Amino acid sequence: MQANSENARNGELESGELLHEIEELPAGETISVKGDIRLPLNAIRPITIKAQALFIPLARFGVVYLDQHDVECQQIASFIIGREYEPRRPKMAPFRLDLGPKIFEPVGQRPLNT
Repeated sequence: MQANSENARNGELESGELLHEIEELPAGETISVKGDIRLPLNAIRPITIKAQALFIPLARFGVVYLDQHDVECQQIASFIIGREYEPRRPKMAPFRLDLGPKIFEPVGQRPLNT
């Protein structure tokens, strides 16, 4: 989704396609899951600033699990995605869409603290 003040404040887990399901993960164990995040072109809503069309993706991840009392719980984490400066800076650059198709590198992420 496009990062904006409304999406940044809304820390809820949107309903969406289930990407991974892990049957069991004992306490203290870790597991890695991999995949791609894709956004259809028609879902991109650029922000226009000084005649520049900017896209700042926000990736939100949620985990739903049962605790030791079989109560359903969830944890949510959100990340801003952007172009990394070299050398790396605390903030990243947005993706400019008004310059035509291109490959953006390097790409990075920062946790969103709401």
